[in-house]
Amino acid sequence: MKGTIELYDKGHGFGFVVGENGTEYYTKFDGLSPEEKAKAEKGMPISFELQEGLRGEEAVNVKLL
Repeated sequence: MKGTIELYDKGHGFGFVVGENGTEYYTKFDGLSPEEKAKAEKGMPISFELQEGLRGEEAVNVKLL
């Protein structure tokens, strides 16, 4: 799925992304390299996959586009 970064807490390594369907998903940004994490900001285009988490669907394998 494609979307954008909605919120990224660089200090804690988690945040939220919004899919092209308009739904917001929690993510840990585990798929980003250290260089990508350093430049990740709100509004940047991304791709990701959905996985069932403790509180519903979460974004995993987040990649900057």
